[in-house]
Amino acid sequence: MAAGLVTFLSALFIPLQWTIFLGAGLSMILYIYVSTTHVKVRQLVRTQDGKYEERDVPQVYPSNQATVLVFEGNHFFAEVPFIEELLPSRQDVKNAVVILRARHQETVPSTALKWLKRYTKELHQSGNLLILAGVEPHAMQELDKAELLDQIGKENVFASGSVLQDSLNEALDAAEAWLKKEK
Repeated sequence: MAAGLVTFLSALFIPLQWTIFLGAGLSMILYIYVSTTHVKVRQLVRTQDGKYEERDVPQVYPSNQATVLVFEGNHFFAEVPFIEELLPSRQDVKNAVVILRARHQETVPSTALKWLKRYTKELHQSGNLLILAGVEPHAMQELDKAELLDQIGKENVFASGSVLQDSLNEALDAAEAWLKKEK
């Protein structure tokens, strides 16, 4: 609404072609701002009865444990740097498993692919593991093209299925197996 009002008022004082550019630019800036401010990262914790409880993200990834994270909000390239700030710290963390739930991510922006490559490398270098759960078919193809499936490890990427929590349960089981092996 603000962009529309500014565009309308500017049409009274500046040439129409500049008014159009101004309106388009303001709309884009507002969209990017809204996209980045409506992003949330939540932790999912499996309960004793096999269900999942949503919690706030911890300050630091716990060593020797799996942490399941889910992103909520607009999926736009501008949110990638903002997401990094919302994630737990990896400093001095060893043998942690980070599970990113990627369900309903039909596409993966190029900035997200670059971030994921870097994040995977940093986790691996410090002795930690990244697992993706609920990866949609098209997103799986994009990960493969970007050679991320090889970097993450195909055994650490779980495709989405018709049963909502199956890939997440498989990812947690794989994480627990990796943690036992690393002890």
